Amino acid sequence: MYLIALDRNPAFVSKMKDDDYKSRLARASLHLNAPDLNVTADVRRMLEDFVAQGSQGAKAIQVATLLEGSQFDRLYRTYRDISGDAAHVSVTSLNRHYIENPKDQDAILVIHPALDDLDLHMTMTELGISMTIATLILMKIKEKTDLWDEFQSLLHRYRELSKTNQEGAGAHVG
Repeated sequence: MYLIALDRNPAFVSKMKDDDYKSRLARASLHLNAPDLNVTADVRRMLEDFVAQGSQGAKAIQVATLLEGSQFDRLYRTYRDISGDAAHVSVTSLNRHYIENPKDQDAILVIHPALDDLDLHMTMTELGISMTIATLILMKIKEKTDLWDEFQSLLHRYRELSKTNQEGAGAHVG
């Protein structure tokens, strides 16, 4: 978005510099006001001097104004509609929103496509695996707990259920 705005107006670079300065000023203030700031006296003085300079008229960029006058804002609004389901994590997962007619190559964009059984199965399987890995990592960090044996039993049950579901899904698809 910044590059589009810069391409449309080369003078936009000064707004980008102002925005960067405001951001650095805000971060410096955040550190300086932290109750657990642990820095040398020199570093503290540098932060205080920088913050004391104030914004000097610099203004933060309002993201909503970056795309005014371009076609990107229309595309961005469309993308926001598509991503409203928050189920896709990559460009390839957007494929279910795009349907092409093989006869004439006309295409339609489906804003809220229905999830089929395979999408739901894959999502839940990946969720289960992610939660299992996260739990294992947490337990490793905390060392073995009194829940370790129970967790191992649950993990074994999950693997069996997953294996059964995969075999059932394979039979369903085939």
